[in-house]
Amino acid sequence: MEEHMELAGQLRELRTRAGDPSYRSLERLIARQGGQQKMARSTIQEKLAGRSSLTFPQVMSIVEALAEHARLNGIPLPSPEIDRETWRDRVTESLRKGYVARNPAPPRMKSSDSEEWDTTPLEQAHMIDLVNLVEEAKWSPVSTWLPRVLREMMEAEMSIEGYLKRAAQESPIEVIATAKALEEEFPYLLDTDDPWGSGRVNEENKATVSRLLWRAVGRHGLRSTPAITVGLRRSGLGHHVDAYLATVGVSFRPTSIVSITKHLQSATLKNDTERLLKAIGRHRLTTTIPAVVKQLQVEGMPEEANLVLRAVGESNIFRITSVASELIKSSAPDDVLREVARGVPPGKHDEYAEHLVESLSGPLPQMILEARDEPPF
Repeated sequence: MEEHMELAGQLRELRTRAGDPSYRSLERLIARQGGQQKMARSTIQEKLAGRSSLTFPQVMSIVEALAEHARLNGIPLPSPEIDRETWRDRVTESLRKGYVARNPAPPRMKSSDSEEWDTTPLEQAHMIDLVNLVEEAKWSPVSTWLPRVLREMMEAEMSIEGYLKRAAQESPIEVIATAKALEEEFPYLLDTDDPWGSGRVNEENKATVSRLLWRAVGRHGLRSTPAITVGLRRSGLGHHVDAYLATVGVSFRPTSIVSITKHLQSATLKNDTERLLKAIGRHRLTTTIPAVVKQLQVEGMPEEANLVLRAVGESNIFRITSVASELIKSSAPDDVLREVARGVPPGKHDEYAEHLVESLSGPLPQMILEARDEPPF
């Protein structure tokens, strides 16, 4: 709480110098900024009182509103008092102090299989301020400092892949915290003039949050997929779960897919189990699907195998043709092909059967026609 109070106190001091605008005025000025950080009066009051933590976007929304109020009233604030990087440093320091307060144990040592943070690119670019930041903060939570480093590297058109790869080596909890911090730095959706308010996906978010989670699959996917998926939802990042599970589904060997599926089931994540298996059917390399289906069946998981096969049927005729060809080459029994047929969407049976008669030998076209007459119609 003390770290919240210090940052809130700095904002209260700035509010006084800006002419002490009311909470209603600040609410209106923040709304006029047109960004995603719209804040109700009650929220602004709570943040300035230090009763809850402040994110960097929230801080800048308040700072910019105070600066605008001061300007409109003929008492403009000096540039150093509203400098973006100054406030970013204050937020970072607040987060660092909060972490230390919650985790008073001695600093953790780098695990034997974790890489150092490579500052060579920053050194070569003479970004000494960032070199110092990384060196000073590398024992602090990654989520408290990495967003700033990546922001400045991206603005300089430097590659950030090395830093994302290193960040993915952290614990699942810290990976989620870092993803959350990056999402606040690079919001998932950008405001547009769309009257429906749907916005559009931020390319910077894809380059940071999405790539971090993609990297995290290789590091944590085998043992911690339940923790990652639940952590994403609890952090308000549930819109990344489908992509994460799809990457898991296409990345691991059949025996590992069985293990991950069992982990999800043990965590009673029924919907995520289905998402994973359907992602395999829709996105995995077609030549590897027979092995996944066979492994699931060998492990006594026929329903899970059927979910993969039906997802193949739900995809499109070209994928059905390719997967069916691989299943036939692997001498898969007719029951396996029948599950593919059962996945064909309503209204597509005749079209798909006609196409397959011309492109594929075997019983699948007739099975698709028979599935047309099975309930539900």
